[in-house]
Amino acid sequence: MKPSPSWDNNLREQVKKTSGGGGSNNRRTVVVLLSLFLLLVSVSAVAAAVYFYQPARPAATPTIVAAATKEPAQSINLFPTLPPLNTAAATSSATAPATATLVAINVAADCNLRAGVFVAGGDTASVEIINEGLSTLTISDLTLEWPSEDGRLTEIHFGDSKIAAPDDASPLTQLPTEFTWLESGNRGLAGKAKQTLKFKFTKPARPSGYAVKLKFDHTCELSRTDRITDTPSITPSKTLTRTLTSTSAPTRTASRTPSPTRTPRGFVASATSPKLGPTSTPGCAIALTGFNFSGTIMSLTISNQEAASVTLVRLQITWGERELDLVRLGGVLIWNAEDFQSPTIIPDESPWLGPGRDIKPGETLKMEIEFESGNALPGVYHSVDMTFNNGCFRSISN
Repeated sequence: MKPSPSWDNNLREQVKKTSGGGGSNNRRTVVVLLSLFLLLVSVSAVAAAVYFYQPARPAATPTIVAAATKEPAQSINLFPTLPPLNTAAATSSATAPATATLVAINVAADCNLRAGVFVAGGDTASVEIINEGLSTLTISDLTLEWPSEDGRLTEIHFGDSKIAAPDDASPLTQLPTEFTWLESGNRGLAGKAKQTLKFKFTKPARPSGYAVKLKFDHTCELSRTDRITDTPSITPSKTLTRTLTSTSAPTRTASRTPSPTRTPRGFVASATSPKLGPTSTPGCAIALTGFNFSGTIMSLTISNQEAASVTLVRLQITWGERELDLVRLGGVLIWNAEDFQSPTIIPDESPWLGPGRDIKPGETLKMEIEFESGNALPGVYHSVDMTFNNGCFRSISN
């Protein structure tokens, strides 16, 4: 800040007056005053500079800039955007667990079931169910068609467990559509195991005329129909009318249109059966005695009263069971080709196994005829016709 011109001129005039008459003291006074003036000017200049010149304050730097550098989007974002995944890798990681699960529960891979043949005895018809897979399977659905001559279907057992009590008079039973399973019953079949499925009726069970369809775990299906000869069709025509009442069990009226007479293969109602071979040879010294029934085996004896050994060259067996499994003579296995259709003619239909069919003079041998699954049935018609190498023919029947 500069002094005003009037003040400056007055100061100069005062100095002149002083210097004109004051001597050395006046000079000292002038010097002091000039020094003070210059000091005043300097102080004023510094004060003005300080007042008008205000540089950027250091405090201004952290007020906003420091806060702006925190990047809130990165520090508080709870759901950050992930980089895109490779499509192939994403597909593999997503499908791998599902594939493993499917392998673990793949029913088709372990749906390895088979059924034996129907066997009738007393008031019960049964069929063996075999699980050749590794997993336990459980019966979820069952449909049974059975002969009306059996009376009412009252119980169904699987192994030692009672699984249903339908009390059904109609020859077509469906579970659980018409009747419910017993909660206490065990319908499971472990892997590599087998169980017998048994149907109990109010009358003696017929030897044939059964068809069963099973479903395990609602996916794996198994069906079995016993072998019967129907003319012209094996499927009877049935019309079922079902009316639900207030009770839990439905009341059903079944009407059956006449169907052709069905005759199980090998089963003949009378004791006379047509023979494919000749009548017994007169004067032939070979005698047949039988039959004896034990379990799955029907047996008879052959006595050779000839003067020489004889060899069995042809054998015909008429039977009514479900499957002919094997034949032994004197404990030696002579045939085991298995046959599902009666009569069985050896070796016309299937060959002998080998030697072992010789009978020495005076020798008596037992012939054992074994059926698969279930007992040999003494009430079913059987006949055995034999031809020997000496031309002798012998026949026996029940």
